[in-house]
Amino acid sequence: VLLGAPEAALKMSMAELSEAAQTSDPTVVRFFRRFECADYQDFKVRLGQGLIPQAPFDYEAITNADAPENVCNKIINNSLHAIQR
Repeated sequence: VLLGAPEAALKMSMAELSEAAQTSDPTVVRFFRRFECADYQDFKVRLGQGLIPQAPFDYEAITNADAPENVCNKIINNSLHAIQR
């Protein structure tokens, strides 16, 4: 359920998630505790944070001093890193 529709799971209560996953509430509790979450709300917050896209680590800033060919190379490299990420 979480892998198939994580955004939908953010809106579900624990009972709704248990039903969708065809499991029990205690199983859901054990699941989120494996990730050291304090409670179900903490788990949903962390899940939501994990869904936020992040910038690539190898970002090359474009400056006014860059020649046009360097700008193109940086744009291509930044795009490739973003795709790989």
